[in-house]
Amino acid sequence: MEQIKQQFLTDLVNHPTDLLASVWILDRIPHIFDGDIRAYAVWRHMLAKGLGVDASALLITGSASFGVSLNPNKNFRFFNEKSDIDVAVISDYHFTEGWRALRNIGPRFHSFSPAVKQSVQDHVQKYIYWGTIATDKLLHLFSYSESPRVF
Repeated sequence: MEQIKQQFLTDLVNHPTDLLASVWILDRIPHIFDGDIRAYAVWRHMLAKGLGVDASALLITGSASFGVSLNPNKNFRFFNEKSDIDVAVISDYHFTEGWRALRNIGPRFHSFSPAVKQSVQDHVQKYIYWGTIATDKLLHLFSYSESPRVF
């Protein structure tokens, strides 16, 4: 693992970000699948079917993707049993529907828990601008959270 971390840090300093993203995130079998491309493909296809997206629209990011956290505040620590697994869904439809739901919350906002209120505010202030909707605290607000699950 230390070798992977050192290679990432070397690549981070010596290569353009688009190549870095390809090598370390987009075009690899995620660390959590331990090189098993079939298991990764099966997982992606099952999740994609459940979300109604193409399997190529799903990515595992962060330390679950390549074994080392990208967050310098976490000192590029290794993936471990306490690490979460971040999954990105690249979908104009889901983004637009989520953005619409956030814009139409209205007075319901006042009934939300403090954690949900903070998450809504974080989206208004920064996430939406960068084209991101983090569903960890807000999924229940979106129409697509009620879709039937097949996984």
